[in-house]
Amino acid sequence: MKRRAFTKYLASVGAATMVKSSLANPLSNLQSYVELPAPLTGSHSVELCLNSRVSTHGGYNGTLDNQILANTLWAASKAPLLCNSRNIYVALPDGVYFYSPEKNRLYLQIDGNHLSEKNLAFEIGITNNPPDVAEDAGAALHWAQLASVAFWGSTADQPVCCPKDSGYIYANDHWELDSDVPIVNCYGRMSSVPGIKSQLVAKSSDNSLPDPLTDGNVILEDAIREPIFTSNFTDDDLSTQQLSQIAWAAYGCTPHYISTKAGLTVASWNAQYYLTGHIYIITSDSVFKFHMRNSSGETSSQDHRIELVKSGDCRSLLREASGRISQTAPVYFIFCASSTDRPQLLEAGYCGSSALLQTTSLGLGGHYCANFNDSERNAIKNAIGLQSNIQPLLIFSAGKQLKTSILPLNKNYQDISKIETRPNPFHSFVSVSFSFFSAQRVEAAIFDTAGKKIRNLPTGNKVKTGFSLVWDGCNENGNRVKAGTYIFRITHSSKTKSILLHKI
Repeated sequence: MKRRAFTKYLASVGAATMVKSSLANPLSNLQSYVELPAPLTGSHSVELCLNSRVSTHGGYNGTLDNQILANTLWAASKAPLLCNSRNIYVALPDGVYFYSPEKNRLYLQIDGNHLSEKNLAFEIGITNNPPDVAEDAGAALHWAQLASVAFWGSTADQPVCCPKDSGYIYANDHWELDSDVPIVNCYGRMSSVPGIKSQLVAKSSDNSLPDPLTDGNVILEDAIREPIFTSNFTDDDLSTQQLSQIAWAAYGCTPHYISTKAGLTVASWNAQYYLTGHIYIITSDSVFKFHMRNSSGETSSQDHRIELVKSGDCRSLLREASGRISQTAPVYFIFCASSTDRPQLLEAGYCGSSALLQTTSLGLGGHYCANFNDSERNAIKNAIGLQSNIQPLLIFSAGKQLKTSILPLNKNYQDISKIETRPNPFHSFVSVSFSFFSAQRVEAAIFDTAGKKIRNLPTGNKVKTGFSLVWDGCNENGNRVKAGTYIFRITHSSKTKSILLHKI
């Protein structure tokens, strides 16, 4: 993926593009909808956006262009799921809308202004199934925040974002949703922003980690569009440079400050940075602790180092702790905190999706899982020797992606006009819909990455141009299969095409 500039768009944006939203007129009924523009690919790399990210807490004014709204909603929808499903809502000056990623449309839920602050352009909130999976909301809304940073073309009149508790409280009181949102991203326009920065401040005080890069070759929107999310890896160890880069992307220092506190690549509730000193890196021969502060622990300090906790390979014990953890990853990052409260879970979600963007940018595979039960948490703590008062929140697996002998389906095959999977990754059910330019008779089956057939999916004997099939994650005997990557194979007209499905 190469950098693609959109200079013409940014030139037209400036202050002029932050025009009054075309969604200003309330819709008359719940069947009405608004089409959004397709997401736009920008010019800033994953690393530049992470290094420049900052949460702007106030001083908003004016409205934002619908393209910015479309990109942020799209980005939120693309983060791999940490639960069964998520619903995305957006509050605009004229109403609260449900966002449909499949249709790229907004559907009115309730009319009227339900923004928590009068000068905001819009707010995004997420509900999850099961409810209160704050890690998933954090993962999705981190990408939505970065999507707004990606629009920065100067330091004047640019979009800004902040995950705010005031918006979270107001939304749960006024949006009339079926379940609570764990946090709300607030968006507006600012007359002045720090701008895109490549300055490196994450330098190791003891040379235990090499300098991470603050710019790369993969554009943020390209990484969001096609994250390399997989739980199947080769056994090749990662280099120290790769470990350094992933650790920085997940929870590393950047040039901005929140009051006197040195800021990071991810947001933190009231700049508390709950995961400080509680991030562990598990390799083939050691357990390390990652630090982004110096040994004094001062929140104004900036560092980038690892500390040896213990020697030895404890990966097999870690894998046994939960079936949802990748069973083949060479490296694991374990994000922990002193409690499992909402702000801590959100922060872990930010870290997981941030690490995934970085592994994708490096051409590596990444996988995260969270929402652990007490039994899983205790087993994880025992596996790596965590103190009893430290709680594992999210585990990120990284490595070189294991290539299968069956190629993923290319959406541009001449005989196939469309294919969609929803959700993917999935927990309980995944729906695969596909259509052909001409009527076909189709056979479909699920295989594991070793090529063993897991289950046939009934398609009937009719010749049709479109099919929609659902897999419930069970094998032929009706037993749930373990988390991992599976292959959905279509056979028609003596041709075989395949697509990867990721069960979490």
